Amino acid sequence: MLWVCLVFIDYPFRLSNETSLIFLELCAVFRTLMFSLRANMNPKEPENLNQQPSLSDFDRALSECASEPIQLIPSIQPHAALIVISESRPFHILQVTENISDIFPVKSEYLLGAKLVDCLNITVVEKLEQVIEKSQMQKTVFDYLPSLQSSDEVLFLHAYRSSESVVMEFERLSFSEVIQHIQINEINDESLFAGSSLEFDHFIQVVPTIVRRVTGFDRVMVYRFDPEWNGEVIAEARDEDIESLLGLHFPAADIPEQARRLYQANPIRGIVDIDAVPAKIVPAINPLTGQPLDMSNSAVRSLSPIHMEYLRNLGVHASMSISLIQNGRLWGLIACHHQTPKRLSVALRQVLLYLHELISGRLSAYQNLTIYSFSAKQYQICARLLGILPTESFDFVIRNTLTELNSLINSCGVIISIGGKRFIHGDIPNDRALETLLDWLGTQTNPSFVCVDELAKAIPDWESYDESIAGVLSTAPCASMANSIIWLRKSKDKTIKWAGNYSEGLVRNDAGGFRLTPRKSFEIWQQSWQGRSEHWDEQEIRAVMNLSEALTDGLAKKALLDTEINDRIFAEQQLLRQQTELENLVLARTEELMQAKELAETSNRAKSIFLANMSHEIRTPMNAIIGLTEMLIKKSQNLNYEQKTSLDKILLSSNHLLEIINNILDFSKIEAGRFELEEIEFDLTDLIDGTLKLVLDQVASKKLRFSKDIEYLPYKLIGDPTRIRQILINYLNNALKFTDSGKLTLIVSVEDDFEDSVLIYFGVKDTGIGITEENRGILFKEFQQTDSSITRKYGGTGLGLAINRQLATMMQGSVGFDSRIGEGSLFWFTGKLKKSLATCSTPNNFTEFLTPFAVLINNFSGKRILIAEDDEINRALFEVLLEDIGLNYDFAFNGQEAVEKAMFFNYDLILMDVQMPIIDGLEATKSIRKLEGYSTTPILGTTANAFVEDKNDCLEAGMNDHIAKPIRSEILYLKLKEWLE
Repeated sequence: MLWVCLVFIDYPFRLSNETSLIFLELCAVFRTLMFSLRANMNPKEPENLNQQPSLSDFDRALSECASEPIQLIPSIQPHAALIVISESRPFHILQVTENISDIFPVKSEYLLGAKLVDCLNITVVEKLEQVIEKSQMQKTVFDYLPSLQSSDEVLFLHAYRSSESVVMEFERLSFSEVIQHIQINEINDESLFAGSSLEFDHFIQVVPTIVRRVTGFDRVMVYRFDPEWNGEVIAEARDEDIESLLGLHFPAADIPEQARRLYQANPIRGIVDIDAVPAKIVPAINPLTGQPLDMSNSAVRSLSPIHMEYLRNLGVHASMSISLIQNGRLWGLIACHHQTPKRLSVALRQVLLYLHELISGRLSAYQNLTIYSFSAKQYQICARLLGILPTESFDFVIRNTLTELNSLINSCGVIISIGGKRFIHGDIPNDRALETLLDWLGTQTNPSFVCVDELAKAIPDWESYDESIAGVLSTAPCASMANSIIWLRKSKDKTIKWAGNYSEGLVRNDAGGFRLTPRKSFEIWQQSWQGRSEHWDEQEIRAVMNLSEALTDGLAKKALLDTEINDRIFAEQQLLRQQTELENLVLARTEELMQAKELAETSNRAKSIFLANMSHEIRTPMNAIIGLTEMLIKKSQNLNYEQKTSLDKILLSSNHLLEIINNILDFSKIEAGRFELEEIEFDLTDLIDGTLKLVLDQVASKKLRFSKDIEYLPYKLIGDPTRIRQILINYLNNALKFTDSGKLTLIVSVEDDFEDSVLIYFGVKDTGIGITEENRGILFKEFQQTDSSITRKYGGTGLGLAINRQLATMMQGSVGFDSRIGEGSLFWFTGKLKKSLATCSTPNNFTEFLTPFAVLINNFSGKRILIAEDDEINRALFEVLLEDIGLNYDFAFNGQEAVEKAMFFNYDLILMDVQMPIIDGLEATKSIRKLEGYSTTPILGTTANAFVEDKNDCLEAGMNDHIAKPIRSEILYLKLKEWLE
């Protein structure tokens, strides 16, 4: 039925400005009227009355409901008034509410279109101009003004920007409200915010009780959204006379998409009285923009007719909502209901804003703990895989990987396909159903993963297979899923209790379809779901994406490596048989054997390169694991003995694995021919001094004595100080490991002096367990230790001494040892280093050492540094490492932000992550070096890449030094001390 029609004809003349504004205002009023009529009028019943609404009808009606522009309603609640002012001078008044004379002694018609300075006294104008300037930099501005109407009142001002205007909302407050002191300490003392309240269930149940006690509402609920934006009341505090809503579910239609956006933008939303007559905004159209006023950030915006009817049906006359944000995403609401009109004071609303921040922060912390748990599991899987890849068979590796992957997330079965060969674990579909599933997965277009929890809807005729499998999560789709990992879940029947039947809110329109209106009844309505698995949550999907590439690539390379080794063995056997049978083909056979030998060496180098790459990939998550563990140990004051012991074991195991990975990485680089020694000038005395500072705490903790026998050199040397320090630390760590009492001695002397170089002798002597005669022959060999009991008791890979031997050889030196059982050992090495013409520093007296940590506190407290780091966990780790040494620091989240901060602030030192979004660390360093005053400022690169060429890239970009991740506290303090000095 055509109810009304507006027709406009385009005549060849222009409307005046005044006529244009009247026309736009008429359009806005007409649109508001139509929304109101659509929400309240009873439509004509169509002919198909017997047709019941389906789920698709509901989805279409929900989509139409979501189009309602509730942020554009041209009115506010009558307890407040509003002025809209242009954001640029001379500050014209564009719109006001009809009740503006309740605030200022000027009628609305005299304000509209006038300059601010022409309408109000100079004191008020100056104050409002300050607010306008603040709104250019702040999302929301709060302030107070003296009342022009009453000496017993003040005006509370809430301002925000909307398009090209500044919106100011005013509320009258008595002086008693202004000086009201809300007991925030009462909230802080609650068990809700105590450090021991770590359990989520306990925390969330306490929240509504505290909010109701503070606000006095009849009912306070915690309302949580699910992935499809349906809601559930998971905690409630209420008056005894009110019916409970705890445990009930509410459809997404109750809070449609545009309403959720407003909750995200404006965390506190109060409705004083749904029956109050709203104060209209005049004109309805902003004359500056030609559009209705966007009131997304308004604190007093009026209700839509649909929302008013919904609250009436619930028996609610006043309400308040507090948005709960978890890591930037709307998690849920604290919904407050009252059966009579209720207005909260401004001070109390500020307390609720504080509660919003506090509770949202705790919700984010819970999610971060879950993410950390998944990261730890991923790290353990990768670490165990790395441990067995080089030594075990492919089938053994696959069996262990399947078991690990099945335990990673809650699944009933796992399928791994490598090169078309399929490996299964747990419950999987029958053969026909499995082939159908794989074919369907191979046709999907998502480049990263496929996630489904209701296969019967995704795959036609899936129900005909009579399968219990309903959910699937897989790596990126490919043809026939030939290289993939797939997790499966069984169907899990579920019954949901809804607060009313959603179909009761569907009303027929003239066309025979349905539109959504607030339902009249909230009586419990049950709905059963079948053929659907548990939902795959975000952490599980992230775990799949993080593991998939490393696992599929690693397993594929392992399969290829095993094939190459088997082929090589077969070829060698063939050659040996031919050699015994055909003497006249000796030369040909010899050449073939040489080719086989070259193939073996190529295979070994490929294996070493593979291990190096795998080790590098693990260093990045290890930085988070080690750093977060150290942070938990340092920050958590309420850990019991068992928890503290578990964290210490995690940190010890992580450090042990880091040592293993570093050794494997160095050995792999040497074997692959990618290892190069540096040629830089250094002071040997300073090198020895810094090396000893890294181990003296361990010496003291074992109550050992330490002495030195060091020959002073009058000149500096040229060589690779990092590798000299590595060999010394390896020897010192071994001495500490095998010595329980007595002392350690460091010996440094000149063994041979040449014209332009010198051969330096380094020795570490201990009083440890010693080495037996039969075990001396295997030292300094790869993957060898004296016996298995040593490995079980002291750990290690058998690579440390082998790496020392190869490094000393590259320095044109050698290694050796002398040992006696029960008396101790002396391990030594020599290295040939070039002389420098520079004079060496005065030798230190090594009887006392001041740690870098102490030096930083004593000498550099108050220095200001910039930390460019895009990873949130790494930023948290830096905060823990730097919080006690007195340094002032700022964070930049990307390279561009680092450059901008360097332009406005003078920093004494910059820590620069290499891989960052927008601008990476290398480009950011080049830009900073061009800034005035930053030509010599120390810039230290931080990266998980451990190759020499990566460090060279940092130095070429203008950085002064390089710190490899995982970042260790002692290394960080040493580097900061070195460069701040």
